[in-house]
Order: sequence, then structure tokens, then C-alpha cells
Amino acid sequence: MLKRAIAAGVLVIFGLSGRSPRPKSVVAQTKPVVSATEDAHLRRECAKQADRVEKDKPNSDSDEMISWSSNYSIADNRCYVFESSYNRRLDLKLSFLYDGHTEENLASTEQGNGQINGTIEGTPDVDCSPVSDCGYASAQKYINERVQQYVQ
Repeated sequence: MLKRAIAAGVLVIFGLSGRSPRPKSVVAQTKPVVSATEDAHLRRECAKQADRVEKDKPNSDSDEMISWSSNYSIADNRCYVFESSYNRRLDLKLSFLYDGHTEENLASTEQGNGQINGTIEGTPDVDCSPVSDCGYASAQKYINERVQQYVQ
């Protein structure tokens, strides 16, 4: 009896019990593995793409302050470019999220003149009734999730 218990213990310890190992989470299996060198290279390339996008969209209004940032997301394998602008004369704040490679506008938000609204490209039009934020919160969340991924 003691020999059987010892043999069963050995089988369990060495994983020979016939049970399949616990599956890893789907996230762990799908996340690409990137070396620190490659990650740094992809971030530099994304920053260069942001510079190109900025040059393609010149600022001609002296009352407007514009800032740019970029984020390469390993999980999405995508370069995101974020533009934020504020026009003092119009008291208007705009933000845009672009695909760094295609320069496609992915999402945008607008705040000014007592109104707010937002758009995520490729999604249905949102409710713009007087009690609604006209899509602002969801668009802002979408932008923040992609711009701030590198912080996590």
C-alpha cells in the first residue's frame, strides 16, 4: 500500500498522471514576443511615422496649439499617432487618433461652444440627443486605451 502511494505521488510530481496540463490563458498565447531591441526599433519607427503625419497636416492658424505623440502597440501590431489641438480664439479642443502607417483617422473628439462629441471610425452613428454626450466618452476611451497602452 505504501509503495502504491509513493508511486502515485511520483506520478503526480512529474506530471505523469495522465491529466493534460492546465491550458495557458488565451492572452498569453496570442501576445507576440518581442525583444527589447526590436521593441525599441518599432517605437522609433512609429515616432518617425508621427513626424510624417505631422508634416502632412500643417498648422496655419496662429491661435491654435497642436501637440503630437505616438505609441507602437505590440499587442495590436500597430502604430498610433495622437494629435491634440486647442484653438484659443474659438475655445475649441480637438483630438484625433490616426493609424501611423496609413494616416487613416481612427477616432476623434471635439469640445467647444458648450458642446462635446466624438466619433470612432467604422462604428454606427451615436445618439446626439440633448441628454447624450454624442459619443464623446466612448471615443475618448478608445483613444486613451491606444495612446496609453505603453504605460501599462
